[in-house]
Amino acid sequence: PQPVDPWTQALPVVRTAVVISVDCYDDRAIPPLVHCARDAQQVAYTLRGMGYCVRLLDGQGGAPAPTRLQILKEVACARDTACAGGAPPLLYFCGRGGVLQGQYPDICSPEGAGTPFIMPADARSSAL
Repeated sequence: PQPVDPWTQALPVVRTAVVISVDCYDDRAIPPLVHCARDAQQVAYTLRGMGYCVRLLDGQGGAPAPTRLQILKEVACARDTACAGGAPPLLYFCGRGGVLQGQYPDICSPEGAGTPFIMPADARSSAL
């Protein structure tokens, strides 16, 4: 076997994932969901088995449901890890969301399909 040169050996790439689940919303006008936390936990488990460093935000075990600010902080942290030499982060969201028609049509698709969005726990139905 060939000797391994530690100076030329590739370093392992850090792979990060932010897995988010929102079952319940502060705004009572937004109906709750049933299985998001369980689904997110399964995804997190699978990703960990694939070598990802996973940050799970699911509001379980006494933790608060993921708010807009918390989600933005976690995504920024994952982005910073990627900028420091890691792989681009994976983002998984299970909860309510949709597409805003007519908002920034060029950003997401040249066909003008609209802007996709996710709804954190502190979303307000009046903002839609």
